[in-house]
Amino acid sequence: MTAAQPGVPYRERRCAGLPGVAWTASRPAGVTSVLPDGCMDLIWTGRDLLIAGPDVAPNTTHVETVSTMTAVRFDPGQGPAILGVRAAECRDLRIPVAEVWPAGDVRRLTDSLHESTAPGTELLAWCRRRQRESTPAWVGGVVESLREGASVTAVARQVAMSERTLHRRAHEYFGYGPKTLARILRMRATLDRIDRSPQERDEGGLSAIAAMCGYADYAHMYREFRDLTGCAPTEFMNR
Repeated sequence: MTAAQPGVPYRERRCAGLPGVAWTASRPAGVTSVLPDGCMDLIWTGRDLLIAGPDVAPNTTHVETVSTMTAVRFDPGQGPAILGVRAAECRDLRIPVAEVWPAGDVRRLTDSLHESTAPGTELLAWCRRRQRESTPAWVGGVVESLREGASVTAVARQVAMSERTLHRRAHEYFGYGPKTLARILRMRATLDRIDRSPQERDEGGLSAIAAMCGYADYAHMYREFRDLTGCAPTEFMNR
């Protein structure tokens, strides 16, 4: 993976052999905010190695100096099998891996990352070696069905679980219940739609996007965006 350079704030690419993307980001000094996406990340800041849990609200941090981060972002539900921690245990948190992994493993990886001229490659190799357990197949099925707009009742039936069991298992792999995951996936799909449709970047166009993305109306989308992103949909029109 190519490290991010000043002036190139963010890059990502799909990982070969891993369910996720490798990314690099160059963060300017100041306040940065990351929106919920249903994912977990393993992040190397250049100094610290962190697990970023799944968020249900914007995660805001203050960066004192320009920094470059290298990371792997796992697809929704895929992180726990590799990172070795239940998603619910790190929801809305950034946890040092030293609190989760054996001290020797952490020391060897951080030493390799410090010494490497390609820390992204080191991070990916380490993740592949840790992929000892496979994520249950129902996890991916839940994500795809929720993305398509299926109800929680229908999804539970599809994966042969009661709704209560699905809710409990979803916390283990996603960090929250299927209804919250569905809201986050829909919000991210809506942002992608806004980015791809500059001609619809007015309130009339956003009402059409709301309907296409499964919201009852623009007011419904507005409430969801305020809850999940802290912003109104119109604030994303000129990004």
